[in-house]
Amino acid sequence: MLSTARFFNDSTAQQWDNSLSSVERQINIIIADITENNGDLPPELKQRYRDIWQYLLYPDGPIKTVYYMLQDNKHINFSLHPTPIEFKESERPWYRNAIEHPGINIWSSPYIDAIEKMPVVTLSHAVFNNQGEFLGVIGIDLNLKVFSARIGRILESSNNVVYMLFDRGSKMIVAHSDPQENGSRLDQPWISELKGRNGTLMSKNGDLISYHA
Repeated sequence: MLSTARFFNDSTAQQWDNSLSSVERQINIIIADITENNGDLPPELKQRYRDIWQYLLYPDGPIKTVYYMLQDNKHINFSLHPTPIEFKESERPWYRNAIEHPGINIWSSPYIDAIEKMPVVTLSHAVFNNQGEFLGVIGIDLNLKVFSARIGRILESSNNVVYMLFDRGSKMIVAHSDPQENGSRLDQPWISELKGRNGTLMSKNGDLISYHA
C-alpha cells in the first residue's frame, strides 16, 4: 500500500512538473521575442503567435487564456471564452504579481477569473528591455478543470483515494480529484509535517498521506 501510494504520487507529480515546465517554455519564448523587438512585435510575428495560441487553446488543453498587455495599455488576448468588455488586465492579480516581481516568471495563487468565474492560476511576467524600460506583461492561465479531470480519470479505479495540488504559501487548492474543491483553502494540521521533497505520513484520523513537492 505504501509503495503503491509513493509510486502513484511521484508519477502524477512528474506529470504536473512536465505540464508546468511546458507553460514556462511557452512564456520564455514570448519574452525573448518581445525583448528582441522592444515590445513592438512586427505584424508577421503577431500573426505567428495568433496561429500558435489559437492552436494551443482548445477545450481539453492545459491553457485557457493568453494575455499580452503592452506598456501603452494596448492588449492582445486569446481565450476559450469571450472577454467581458469591462475587463481590465491591469486590475487582475496576475498583472499585479508580475509588476511586483519584475523580470521573473511568477505563478499566482488560485483566484476567481473574470471570464468563467472559476478558480484559475496564472503564470505572468513583466518584460523589460536591456535598458530596464518596461515593455509589457504576459499572462497565461491554466485550465484547472482539465487538470482536475485528468486526475479524476487516473483515480477512477481507486476507492477512497483523494489527490490534490495545493499552494503551500496561500494553502489554497489548485487542482483536486473533486473539481468542486479547486480554489478552496486547505486547513489541515498535517501540512506543517510535510518536510523535504517527498515522503509519507499518517494523519491523526488515520489517513495515509503521500506527498511530493
